[in-house]
Amino acid sequence: MVHGLASNSTIEVTSDMEGLVVKIPPPAGGLGRYAAVLFHLVWLVFWAVGWVVTSGIVFSGGADPFLVFWLVAWTVAGGVAIWQTYRILQPAVPEMWRLESYQLHYDSGITPLEIQWNRSKQAEHWKALFRKRVRATFDRQSLGTLTLREFENGNRLTIDHEGQRLDLASAATEIEREKLYEMLKKQYQLP
Repeated sequence: MVHGLASNSTIEVTSDMEGLVVKIPPPAGGLGRYAAVLFHLVWLVFWAVGWVVTSGIVFSGGADPFLVFWLVAWTVAGGVAIWQTYRILQPAVPEMWRLESYQLHYDSGITPLEIQWNRSKQAEHWKALFRKRVRATFDRQSLGTLTLREFENGNRLTIDHEGQRLDLASAATEIEREKLYEMLKKQYQLP
């Protein structure tokens, strides 16, 4: 057991000269992502054929307005498919925290894109598709916004940063988030 985390936890907590370093591994992407990549690659072959044929017609001057509109929409769809394929294959980077005496350095890392087959979660998928890596430093005052929030489907460890609420340790289990919250409260003497 390291710093109060269970022995079977995948979270690494080490110490160095500057303080504690917490490394939270991202969730596994699963095998379904490779099926999604294969689908995207096959779709992109057909996309390219459609784009070349249609652009040939449009650029030769023989196109009606609908065909021009279709080519623009088809180009955007191809761009999204290329970006989504990149995000699925993007190497994962663990979430990292450095707990120093008076501040917390945070790096959200990069989580693999999960393909959402559930239509009710499409909004979450679009957010995840364009999610940016966040690197921030929190002083004692901003650490006052650190909260463990309880919801019907579990808890969330959050902190406010530049007008948005960041989820910390989202790849951790509920118990791990509780232990990490206690660790942060103790480290920074939070109420």
